Amino acid sequence: MKVLVVEDSPRLRQSLEIGLNKVGFTVDTASDGKEGVSFIKSYNYDVIVLDIMLPKLNGFEILRIAKDRKVDAGILMLTARDQVSDRVKGLEMGADDYLCKPFAFEELVARIKTITRRQSKADNFELVFGDIKVDLNMKHVEVKEHQLSLTPTEYAIIEQLALSAGKVIPFETLQDKIRTSDKFISRNALEVNVSHIRKKINKIQPNNFIQTKRGTGYFINR
Repeated sequence: MKVLVVEDSPRLRQSLEIGLNKVGFTVDTASDGKEGVSFIKSYNYDVIVLDIMLPKLNGFEILRIAKDRKVDAGILMLTARDQVSDRVKGLEMGADDYLCKPFAFEELVARIKTITRRQSKADNFELVFGDIKVDLNMKHVEVKEHQLSLTPTEYAIIEQLALSAGKVIPFETLQDKIRTSDKFISRNALEVNVSHIRKKINKIQPNNFIQTKRGTGYFINR
């Protein structure tokens, strides 16, 4: 797996390069936005780890360039812990995930691996869980070949859980991933949406498609 790290902190950049090399990744590093864009234009990557606060070109500008060039790499944004607006903006612009500084190296590796799994699944456009099919291309869900009538929020919840099947997504993380710039999804609203999804699915085929890990989050079994 080939990873590009765009980070202006010499200490963190070197630490990530050494650590990611040790776990078997091939790593390139860039110290500013312009250098990062140069690497993106010259080489193909599986994942780009992209800091937002960068000299010359910031992370949002690099993300926009990458999306305009239809770069296939998954993009993981590094953000300040208190900057919710940055996380939302990055996700709305097409970033695959974010990680708040400071972070544990093991979590970074896990998120990189999750992004590559999502990319592999997304290439197939369809995720199948028994009688339930999630069509990532057409953005709809079928139960026993019956298409569910879902709101955009309900579909977004299913898509996020399906892409991370087998893994619990914490409530707060799911709230962040499905929110829009003008609509915050509260914990209560999230629970109501999940309840509606369950009722719609169970009306066709009773099952435990979306499961709850008490006090933690939701998950879908593979």
